[in-house]
Amino acid sequence: MNIEQAKELNLKDFLEELGYKPVRVKHNSAWYLSPFRDENIASFKVNMKRNEWFDYGRDEGGGIIKLAKLLYNTNNISEVLRRIEDKAPACARVTLTDRSSQRETVPYSRVEIIPLSSNALLSYLISRSIDFNTARNECVEIHYVLYNKPYYSIGFANISGGYEIRNPYFKGCMGEKNISRIAGGTNGWLKACCIFEGFMDYLSYLTLLKRNCFSICIRHPTDYIILNSVNNIKKVQPILDEYDHIHCYLDNDNAGKVATEYIIGIQQAKGIDESYRYNGCKDLNDYLRGKQLLK
Repeated sequence: MNIEQAKELNLKDFLEELGYKPVRVKHNSAWYLSPFRDENIASFKVNMKRNEWFDYGRDEGGGIIKLAKLLYNTNNISEVLRRIEDKAPACARVTLTDRSSQRETVPYSRVEIIPLSSNALLSYLISRSIDFNTARNECVEIHYVLYNKPYYSIGFANISGGYEIRNPYFKGCMGEKNISRIAGGTNGWLKACCIFEGFMDYLSYLTLLKRNCFSICIRHPTDYIILNSVNNIKKVQPILDEYDHIHCYLDNDNAGKVATEYIIGIQQAKGIDESYRYNGCKDLNDYLRGKQLLK
């Protein structure tokens, strides 16, 4: 067996042959208790579409070759391939699409950024129970052409000059994907921050804060960090080092819990899990809308 043949083996099948079974499978993701340590919440994910793994506890991932090197504790590629070949008969073969086409830049054109004013977009925000004056202060309206058709969306800026874009039918990113960071004070950054997965949760928090809902919100001023994707956890760590208190308002699902544990594990006592405040709801926006998790 050579390296290319090994890469064609189904990673989920390979793990099962080693005795590791997923605790949860959803869409294209299979979640496992990490094979690298004892844990109670699954933090090891296999992307079945890409046939790749990622361990949030190690902040590391890759394909079957790298995984086998770590599991068998060897960098000897011949030994790794021999070990993989032993399990190959029970593993299906996968055909991966060309990743270069997967990562192709979305062809936005004729982009125009204006103040948020569209009645349709404001109605969408109101349907999410977001205070529309708050949304106008934090967001913009972006008109663009995509695949020769005109669209418009809510835009929320990140620190790289890109925008998270959202409308009732579409969710994406224009420009470089990155985190967003907003100062909570008038004289620079504060020593405490609240961290959210997406900007809808951030807008939900501001809406609740406007209502003086301190069962959810922090009473003292904080900065705000929006990941815009849990995959940006690694990017945010140097910024989190600047804070004394990090209030984590991440989702009450597996990915959110793993991300929260990762932040608290790195930041120790500085990290505070605030998800108990909206326990029973998937995220802060669901809490705002009174939408409970299905039992």
